[in-house]
Amino acid sequence: MSETVSTIFRRLSVVVRSVAGLVVLALAIGLFMLLRATRTLPPRSDTGLGVPTVGVLAVEPVAVHRRWTGYGTARSMDAVDVPALVAGRLKTRPEGIEDGAPIEAGRLLVQIEPDDYAARVAELTQRVAAIQAQLDGLAIDEQRLAEQVGLADDEVAILTRQLERVVDAIQRSSGNPQEVDVRQAAVARATRTAAEAHRQLERLPAQRANLSAQLRAEQSALARAVRDETRTTIRAPIAGRFQQVSYEADEWVPAGATVARIVGLARVEVPLALPISAIGDRLLGAAVTLHADGPTEVTWTGTIARIAPEADSQARSVMVFVEVVQDPDQLAGQLLPGQFMLGTVTSPATTPQLIVPRRAVLDDTVLVVQTGTTDEGEPEKRAVRVPVVVAYHIEGPQPTLDPREQQWAVIERGLSAGDRVIVSGLEGLSPGSRIRVATSGSGSP
Repeated sequence: MSETVSTIFRRLSVVVRSVAGLVVLALAIGLFMLLRATRTLPPRSDTGLGVPTVGVLAVEPVAVHRRWTGYGTARSMDAVDVPALVAGRLKTRPEGIEDGAPIEAGRLLVQIEPDDYAARVAELTQRVAAIQAQLDGLAIDEQRLAEQVGLADDEVAILTRQLERVVDAIQRSSGNPQEVDVRQAAVARATRTAAEAHRQLERLPAQRANLSAQLRAEQSALARAVRDETRTTIRAPIAGRFQQVSYEADEWVPAGATVARIVGLARVEVPLALPISAIGDRLLGAAVTLHADGPTEVTWTGTIARIAPEADSQARSVMVFVEVVQDPDQLAGQLLPGQFMLGTVTSPATTPQLIVPRRAVLDDTVLVVQTGTTDEGEPEKRAVRVPVVVAYHIEGPQPTLDPREQQWAVIERGLSAGDRVIVSGLEGLSPGSRIRVATSGSGSP
């Protein structure tokens, strides 16, 4: 019995202690909440400790020159494949006519063996002279036959009058009838002679026409032969450099074969395909900066000399032709035909564009200041990342924005006038971070 009572008292003691502990804990929590609610807050610090300070730029439209880019392959505006216009053995190839060597306009390239062509000229010259001699003789014959015809006609007339007198005398019974027969025979002979002379004279125009046709044919052949003989000497039609010389001395050169290719380097042209929107500006004469494809820092400057009259409806582009003028004798740094080029066209006119410092653009995004409030209703500023589309880049100061900045990105889409873009203090700054905006210097709000 005594053990049972003792056990009950022990259990009762544990319960009392547990309840007492819970009461004390509840009193402590209540006291903490009371103290927190009635505490006196210290004045809010404005020092921004832990909040980074950044510089911002309020973007505004600025008049800038628009730019477009296009690709194209450079080509010489003065290049020619020199053909052999006649066939023959290559007799002469002067010293210095080699691949890559310079050549002046009019200089001898090669000489094709001219002997056969000279012999043909001599033969045709003789034929022309022979036909001309026949024509000259025909003119003499015509004169002689004309005289013979006149004499024959006169003789026929005389004999005819004599015959008429004899007949008249017979009619008066004073003539000899036999004499009529004699006179008639004489008239007949004279008439035949005159008729033959007329026939010979009438044949002369046809003979002359035939000889004249032969003469013209031989003269044409002679002119071709003289031209072919002249073509055995091949000279450089333009100044430039040899891309290739195809034949050596004593080799046979077919007619029409390319003897050499000469490329002039004084004027080089680059066709560039630009967006159709570029034609809204007056691009004729616009400056173009050309960059060669590959690891090179060399650039060239040209101007748009021509614009294609038709646009490419599929690619929505139009072709412009950029002309570069350079010293053909200065090989270092020359723009060579065949190089693949990137061309940047700068419009002569200006258009309002939103621009930001180039360093403010990272991975086609910029950080923009967004103003809001805290949970307690206090104003705050945060960095917000905004995607943008960069149309092109420009260089040079913009005094209305920041005269110290030289590299700018022209924004096509993503920003509006008045947006404040963070331009300094970007190191370690992440989207959503609280920020403090500088109040002076570059990028002041």
